Amino acid sequence: MSEQVKDARNPPSSQDVENWLVKSVARKLSIESLPFKLKAPTVFDPYMFPLGAKCPETVPVFIEVSSGSRNKYEWSQEHSCIMLDRVLHSAVHYPSDYGFIPQTLCGDGDPLDVLVMGTQPLIPGCIVNARPIAYMVMEDEKGMDEKVLAVCANDPMFDEVKTFRDLPEHKLREVSHFFETYKGLEKNKWAKVGGWKGTQDTYQLIEQTHSMFIEREQQLENEL
Repeated sequence: MSEQVKDARNPPSSQDVENWLVKSVARKLSIESLPFKLKAPTVFDPYMFPLGAKCPETVPVFIEVSSGSRNKYEWSQEHSCIMLDRVLHSAVHYPSDYGFIPQTLCGDGDPLDVLVMGTQPLIPGCIVNARPIAYMVMEDEKGMDEKVLAVCANDPMFDEVKTFRDLPEHKLREVSHFFETYKGLEKNKWAKVGGWKGTQDTYQLIEQTHSMFIEREQQLENEL
């Protein structure tokens, strides 16, 4: 009796089939059997995104939170993805898209925060070219926490906005009020908002925080 007939009359058990499938797939997926070498996956690091030749007049901003959202998303360097940090405890929402400037470092250990004004909300995880026009003096439980105000460089609705004085006064009050109140219902958290600084002061702040970032990176490299 042929082997084929014998197999037909004595079909393998479901466990035999499962074992065969596992071994078959394992063979096909074996690195040794691949006709090419696997490359290490490329990990995107927004902290290291190049600032560009037009910095500080135009800077890249990594967006973490969309305008109108109460969800506070943050980039997780450990997991290389955007994660939900918390839902704002107060009944407020972000007045503009919110993110940070790469290759910057502030006194609280985080990159320099930015509010980017544009016609339409941006999606978390995108990079937008923005023109800084001012920054708001602010302090929270971690220390100084300045907030840069910028406009989307590729939005024609904001082409004529060169300084924060070109904005409606109510918009500035809206931004200040948001940061005064967005931590109000959270335990052991607070925020104090000061005045606004102009464009040149904002450029200096960006350059200072970039220098702090470079200094830290050099220290980390020397420790290796």
